[in-house]
Parts: sequence; C-alpha cells; structure tokens
Amino acid sequence: VPVENGKAKVTGDFALPGVPGTGAEIVMDWSGTVGATTGRLLPTGNATDTIALEDGRDIELTLSDAGNPVVWVPARAVGLAGDESPNEIDEDAALLAVLTEIRGKASVLCGFCDDWRRAEERSPGFPLIGLIAPPADTTTLNGTPIAGRDMDLRVRLMFMNRLHESIAGTASISLAAASRTTGSVVAAVSEQRRAGTLLIGHPSGITPVKVTTTGNGAPPESGFTLLGFSRTARRLMDGNVYYPRSILDAAS
Repeated sequence: VPVENGKAKVTGDFALPGVPGTGAEIVMDWSGTVGATTGRLLPTGNATDTIALEDGRDIELTLSDAGNPVVWVPARAVGLAGDESPNEIDEDAALLAVLTEIRGKASVLCGFCDDWRRAEERSPGFPLIGLIAPPADTTTLNGTPIAGRDMDLRVRLMFMNRLHESIAGTASISLAAASRTTGSVVAAVSEQRRAGTLLIGHPSGITPVKVTTTGNGAPPESGFTLLGFSRTARRLMDGNVYYPRSILDAAS
C-alpha cells in the first residue's frame, strides 16, 4: 500500500479499465493462490488437454488453477474471432451449449463432478471458461479503438454462462500464469511485449497483470515470484465520532 506523509495514499495516475478516474496504485500479489483449489497449477498435470465433444469435434484447452481455476479455449476452436460483443455471445444458443459442454467436461477433469451434464448443478461457478485469441486491433464496448500492438492477447471470459464485460481479477491471474506455462494454448497465442507483464485485451480495454517466475525455467517447473494485478483505493468517508465528556473524564 503506497504511503504519503504517514497516511495511505489516495491520489495517483494509475488508471484501471472500467473504473472512472485515476488513483494510487496498489499491487496485489496472488502467487500464493497457485493450486489453491485443485492442488496444483495444472489440475491434470498437462499443459494442454483434449476433450471430445458430443458432435465429434476435439477441442484442445488448458486448465490453469491460479487465482481461480479457469479452462482456456482458443476462440477459433469454437468458430469465434475473439472480439465478439456480449450480444453476439450471450444470444447465441448453439454457442452457449458448446461452451457449457466444454466447461462441464473440464469440471470432470478438475474433479469437481463425475458427469459433465451435472456440472451446472454440482459446480456452477468453477472452472470459469475463457476464449483466447492473438492480439489484434479492436474496439471497446464504448467504441474506443485499441491497438493490437498494445496487448499480448485477447480474451472473452464467460461467468455463469454470460460474457464478462472485462475480465475478473482472479481469471486474469489464471491467464497470466497460463501465459508463462510451456505448452499451454495461452502461451501459443500470447505475445510478451513487456517484461514481467501480461497485457490482456478484453471488451472494456486492456488490463496489465504482473507475472514473474523463479529461476530461468518456465512453469510448472518453476514458480512465481510475483503474480498479481493492480487496483486503486478511494477515500469513501471522513467523519467524527462524538461521545460524552464524562466518559473521557472517567477514563483519565
């Protein structure tokens, strides 16, 4: 927590996509959450797994348990580009059925349920499912253009069968960890434009996540010295509490 003149700093120039204004940057390190749900970064022990859909297609994906468990799927594997709007995804019943099946079968791989058809009942929230794509020029939900050269990859995150308007903090941790994991589908589409940082392009803009590993190797052989994102803090209230002077006199 940044401190100025003995007090927590509030003002600053750090901007967070989706949050109005700027503030003092507070870095939150989530490296201690690696494997917190399933016991290890890669729940199956594999950087890439393949699941067979009921329609006969095989889908390659990566399960990453850091922050929260997420199943990462190349957008192209389900016929998407990776820059779709909420309406394009949320109103596509056929696509949602496929994503539900993928998430259900990933739930079985994680040990959250025995039958993928019961994943919505047994584990409705986790793993989350995210669709990833290489960086490219796109626009945000409010129409602001963002350049592909300013991001490392694009993501469309699903939560409870709806598209997230940006990216959940815990999912960004999972994505950053997977981006540095040798052989993952995330590493295959991700650039590394800035040392120690993953620049995530999402519907509301670009979110940086800090990620550094121990030693010279790559996860899962190595660990993380920093795996986190930044947030801002705002002063919400300043006030006084009043009490009878007799209480003060009695205390003295």
